[in-house]
Amino acid sequence: MFTQIFDTHSHYTDSAFDEDRDQVLDALPKEGIVHAVLAGTTLEDSAAGIALTRRYDYLYAARLSGAAGAHGGRPQSGCRGRDRAGLSL
Repeated sequence: MFTQIFDTHSHYTDSAFDEDRDQVLDALPKEGIVHAVLAGTTLEDSAAGIALTRRYDYLYAARLSGAAGAHGGRPQSGCRGRDRAGLSL
């Protein structure tokens, strides 16, 4: 088992965790996840992530305005150019 995992992209603020979020977050260190970055998808989601970082010292919040990226699939209209993998944006 891994014992020093740094989860660099998580969404523990997602509504899928509403029923058991605290239970899941309390279990992370016991399962070897020593740090996790919460990726905010909206301003409200980012604020919720920041609130969680105040309760769990091993969580970090990535601000919505702090980074930009594109998930695979259809590019959003208005994006132009190519990324490093050659995908049209």
